[in-house]
Formats: sequence, structure tokens, C-alpha cells
Amino acid sequence: MVASGHNDDRLAQEAVVDAASADKTSYLQSMREERLADRINVYRRWCKSCNICVEFCPPHCLDTGSDGFPFLARPGKCIDCGWCEIRCPDFAITNSPLKKRVRSKQP
Repeated sequence: MVASGHNDDRLAQEAVVDAASADKTSYLQSMREERLADRINVYRRWCKSCNICVEFCPPHCLDTGSDGFPFLARPGKCIDCGWCEIRCPDFAITNSPLKKRVRSKQP
């Protein structure tokens, strides 16, 4: 049988680990959201507002704006799959995944 003092110590250690994990997750999420502004680029002169990119987006993070052009409505859901770029018949949308942006910034 395990002593109750030992269980209390273990629970206290687990609470510290859980708190650290939550802090790390929130930090990583904030870093990810900070870099999302330039993730999806739509070249409006080329875009014919067909919405193929919006319809084929697996996590449904793209949406159509009031002007008819697609935009990244839910950046936290974007998984950098590139389907919007692949499916666009006019090459009017580009996906710049986070790993590619980070790699290009390194010397």
C-alpha cells in the first residue's frame, strides 16, 4: 500500500508539470498566431472569385469576404496543407507555411 504522503507529493509534481505544459502551449499558440498574418496571400488581380480554394480547404479556415475574394478567416485552424494553392486554377493564391517562412529567415 502506498503512503498518502507519497501520493500528495506525486500530485503536487503532476500539478507543476501540467502548469508548465499549459504555459508552453499558450506560448507556442501565441507565437503561431503572431506569424499568421502573411500565411495566405491572394493576388486580387488574378483571382476571379471562383471560391474553389474556399470549398477545398480541409479545415475550412478560408472564407469569402464581402468583396468576393477569399481570405484567411480562421488562421488558428490552418494546417499549411497547401490545397488552396494547388486547387486555384489561376495561381492567384499562395500558401507560405510557417516552417518555410522560418527557414527562409535563418542566415
